[in-house]
Amino acid sequence: MTCPPHLTLPIERELSCTGLAVRTGKFWTTDAPYRETNTQLEKWEKGGALAVEMQAASLFAFRASAESSRGRRGPSE
Repeated sequence: MTCPPHLTLPIERELSCTGLAVRTGKFWTTDAPYRETNTQLEKWEKGGALAVEMQAASLFAFRASAESSRGRRGPSE
């Protein structure tokens, strides 16, 4: 699942204002934390993943499904 730029760019701008280093890129989302195999970890590391987390893909998928069921394709109208 890909997070659309109309969501990531404003977040990136806001975080950049904090003075902290901000990196954007690929991350791995999983519902099985602490059960990853070394092979999985190596695959995602070689693929350039910056982090592992548990929620984002499910939120993006829910949003896409909700918009699809309402006939929408973009941000809330």
